[in-house]
Amino acid sequence: MRRPISLPAIAATVHLSFMIPLFGQQTNQPNRPEPEVAPLLTKEQRLERANLDEILRQSRPSTGEVRLNDAGELELLLNGKSKPPLVGGLKAWVPPHILRVKIWKHAGYDVVWLPIEFGYGSYRNGHQQRSFWDGPGRYIREDVENALSRVLLTYPNAKIILWPLIDVYSGWDDEHPDELHLTESGEKRVAAAHFERIGTKDPAKKHERYAWSGYSKVFRDETGEALRELIHTVETSLEGKRVVGYVLGGGQDWQLYAWEPPNFQGVKDPSLLGDYSKPAVAAWKEWLKAKYGTTENLSAAWNRQLASFDEAVPPGVKDLSGNEEFFNMKTEQRNIDWRRFNAEGRAEFVEYFAKIARDAAGPDKLIGVCAGDGGARIGMTANGLLLRSKNIDLYFAQPNYGADRRGLGAPGGMAAISASYPLHGKLLLADMDHQTWMIPNTEGRFGTITISSNSRGYARNAGELGAMWRRELALLWQNSAGGMFHPIYGDLMLEDPTIWEEAKNIREILSGFSFAPVNKPIGDVAVIYDERSISYLKQALAGRPYDWTAGQQLELNSSGVPYRVYYADDFREGLVPPAKVYLFCNILDFDQKFVEQVESIKQVGAALVWLQGTGYVQRDTDLARISKTCGLEVAPIESDIPNVTPSGGSIARPFVVDKGILSRQPLAPVNAIGLQVIDPAAQTCLTYPNTSKVAIAVRQSGPSTSIFVGGYTLSRDMIAAIAAYTSSWQIAPVGNAVAAGPNWLSIHPSKTGPIALHLNRPASLQAVPPFNLTSPLGTEHKLNLQSGNTYWFKIEE
Repeated sequence: MRRPISLPAIAATVHLSFMIPLFGQQTNQPNRPEPEVAPLLTKEQRLERANLDEILRQSRPSTGEVRLNDAGELELLLNGKSKPPLVGGLKAWVPPHILRVKIWKHAGYDVVWLPIEFGYGSYRNGHQQRSFWDGPGRYIREDVENALSRVLLTYPNAKIILWPLIDVYSGWDDEHPDELHLTESGEKRVAAAHFERIGTKDPAKKHERYAWSGYSKVFRDETGEALRELIHTVETSLEGKRVVGYVLGGGQDWQLYAWEPPNFQGVKDPSLLGDYSKPAVAAWKEWLKAKYGTTENLSAAWNRQLASFDEAVPPGVKDLSGNEEFFNMKTEQRNIDWRRFNAEGRAEFVEYFAKIARDAAGPDKLIGVCAGDGGARIGMTANGLLLRSKNIDLYFAQPNYGADRRGLGAPGGMAAISASYPLHGKLLLADMDHQTWMIPNTEGRFGTITISSNSRGYARNAGELGAMWRRELALLWQNSAGGMFHPIYGDLMLEDPTIWEEAKNIREILSGFSFAPVNKPIGDVAVIYDERSISYLKQALAGRPYDWTAGQQLELNSSGVPYRVYYADDFREGLVPPAKVYLFCNILDFDQKFVEQVESIKQVGAALVWLQGTGYVQRDTDLARISKTCGLEVAPIESDIPNVTPSGGSIARPFVVDKGILSRQPLAPVNAIGLQVIDPAAQTCLTYPNTSKVAIAVRQSGPSTSIFVGGYTLSRDMIAAIAAYTSSWQIAPVGNAVAAGPNWLSIHPSKTGPIALHLNRPASLQAVPPFNLTSPLGTEHKLNLQSGNTYWFKIEE
């Protein structure tokens, strides 16, 4: 039986929807144009429609499920049969009669992804698809049914995931002025599909409206009722028999996160971050009550005397501004709480709608939400709560845009913490929206940011597109995740026979590539990332989340070493499979559960790698706790520690690494908040520039090894060096993007020529089309490869 989300104690559970009072009254309804009449069908179209209706009448309703099977492998089940998690996307905001469906029928994709305009009057504003929710109690059902039938007339056996772009109807914002997202000074946010600016709507831009507050009970109640009505419309229609699920999008960037720009813009202007509306402030106070319980506890944490929770006003722009990298733990706990409240509030907001969808659709449908942004926006840093939801099956994640990560020849990268999803029996689907030569190579503005075609992964031909698709899908497949091929940049984006064939080939090949059991390691390296650490960042909010997520994954993907990355909460709970090496990216808080889990992996001889920022929460109050947990003695970087120089005299196995590798490892500046190693039993590898303070050191304690690196990102060369030191699996030399599964291997080489490949067991390699390469049984292989291609191999023992 499905139950509402049960958030862990560490998250200070708050069901905000039951705590927020109503504000404001509805105003008079504005005049709206009459709905446009759909064109009459031809005789042939009427016959096609009649045939489809007969097929659907004889069909059972389709079902969808995501589960872990008895072997611990994640499965997507459609009508009870296991299918590869590959989904064919359709363009949003187009009339139903020009939906491009044939490619997915040709390629044999079982599921197509259909965006449905839910609100804010898009049809009248040039998007060519009328809003389902057209006003209080008014719903345009025929456009939803027409869109479904158009897909099924072309592809009758398709299973459909609907992507309702949840939003309010045109004019709702003017009717509900007290339910809108506000800045500290009471100004409204202007939004379209993204946050645009603070100020007033442009009358010439009819698609603009004022952003609603996700904390508003009025918004939730009215929008939730419209969502129930949409699902009821679908589930009671003939066409609805082919719908297997609903992914809840809409709002900011169609992903239902807070109406804010990316972090780097919010650091420049903190007024752009945070919701100060009446519903949000009321929810904030209830959140504080749930976390602290009493005003005495709150006063102690905030270092100020408060007589009641009503006095706990949110921090303002001046409080959140400043050049300091982190918030001060002694004086700025209120600011840290405000960051975390906004993150958890977004998660609870999404869970609210997920439960409505689950209850309306029933237990046999897939319910999905958007997640996986990894910290680029402060409102997307409580994904771990959503992973524990009983109402959500799948999660749709953005790519990490950038020519150095997504373009031709790049190693690829997602900001998502992808390995944690299957641990909880959840499916992650990545947005495979690489731009093709079928539409112009241009830049596009999305709210306050501009993204070029090259940053999206622009392909000039089918070979380039296939290389990028295969590279990213291999990284996803390694983590039991899949992809949705999304023609977001134009309905003709995929309209080329060579694209159709590549989509078909990928589906056929991946159908034979197995997922690994989620409770067993695929390689020897586990990367641990703590999304809660984002709440402690002040000025560093602009760049540190990138260093910890996409930036670190860029280095990992270029190391030749297979890895998986997990949320720290899963490590704390003992869910992460065993590894030889644990890379702790950003563990700022050494809470008791974390300390206990670290001690358990020390006992089995793991190597622990710690980066700068480690233990920040206890840095000034319990330095001994940090040193004991890390396994080597550390001190604040600004401390002068005379006559203590790590010598490594007792280290049994020195860490031998080339000076060139050490020189390419980025280090934090000595004037930053960080740590230095002062352990006389540790081996010094490198000091901070122009000082004698130790930045990189290694110590062995019993069966375990501890490595401290005084930078915020571990370089690809250091990853490979640590892999060699710990005898961990490295598939290829540094510079090559690799991924692997139980019976397959992928490599995207950075250079042309012979590449040495190392397997962790004797096996032969057989390349899949379009390549024809083989290598006989063994652990060591050498193949001539071409840079810019992605090679997939079957591993045969």
